Amino acid sequence: MLSPLGRESYDALLRAAGFGRAGSEDAHALIDGGTLRQARAHELAPLIGARLARGEVVVADPTVAEALRRAHAECRARSLLCEKAGTRAVEHLAKARVSTLLIKGVALLHQAYADPGERPMSDVDLLIVRREQWRLACEIFDAQGYRRSSNERRPVTSRLSYALAFATPEGPTLELHRSLGPRTLFAVDYAAILGRAHRAPPGFIPSPNDHFLLLGIHAAKHAYGLPLRAAVDGLALARRCAVDAHAVCELAPAWRARRALAAWVGALRDCGLAGWEQLPAPAFAPSCRPFSEDRGGPRKALAVCRLADSPARALGSLGAKVALRLAAAVPWSDSIA
Repeated sequence: MLSPLGRESYDALLRAAGFGRAGSEDAHALIDGGTLRQARAHELAPLIGARLARGEVVVADPTVAEALRRAHAECRARSLLCEKAGTRAVEHLAKARVSTLLIKGVALLHQAYADPGERPMSDVDLLIVRREQWRLACEIFDAQGYRRSSNERRPVTSRLSYALAFATPEGPTLELHRSLGPRTLFAVDYAAILGRAHRAPPGFIPSPNDHFLLLGIHAAKHAYGLPLRAAVDGLALARRCAVDAHAVCELAPAWRARRALAAWVGALRDCGLAGWEQLPAPAFAPSCRPFSEDRGGPRKALAVCRLADSPARALGSLGAKVALRLAAAVPWSDSIA
């Protein structure tokens, strides 16, 4: 887990990244060695470095400035490599008429960010829209020389997982998804998302409204234990693509994601998200427990499998979820600690 951020450091990072609450002071004098350490921990150093290169921020310390420029340059090279790997993977599957969606990192490069060097990526997330094509997609990548990740420590749950990791010939890891998260948590209509998707150079990417809600679901799946960069993803997408708040709220109940969206928007409003204030009150209940949506049998079966794989990890996960259920809400500044 990352070190906790005080309110002052939290606001300083957001301002340095070009976001933050209305009325915040200028960020130029706040980008020092301490801010750099926090920016690295929360995956915002490349974005701040890009803003420095454009002259949008000023850094007095030349050592800090050089570190930010280097973070931006390295991130840009890595992101372009991930985009190349994603494009190649989509091309392999398209030849077999496998329906795919690029989600999160590579998709956000084309929607939310102006420069590939602004948003760091550790892998490429590719979703197989039709579940019956999942096995075919895996076989295609095996035939193309992609190496499956080892799951020796998870012999049971790896067979039930919603994603499988492959090492690509280009270098980056490819996360091949059959869903964004455990199917028992949410009821996302991936076929409908594909119908509304936009075509980008690497492949199809979700519409801004769909992607905004998918980011909220992803945050809920991780119990909001994410770096501040995850919040900036949502803020950047909402700012650059003019996400329709009412449309997203109408979509959330059908995906069983109303509470996940409530917690997500609540976190982003704390980071400066504007334009969501006049929505109906039921859309954002004060008590946000993302994991309480699911009460089905399949999730209980998966819990047994997790216990078989790793008793200590399964019990630790259960304890974390119990703590979430006891909390009235999940403040973002606490959840990224």
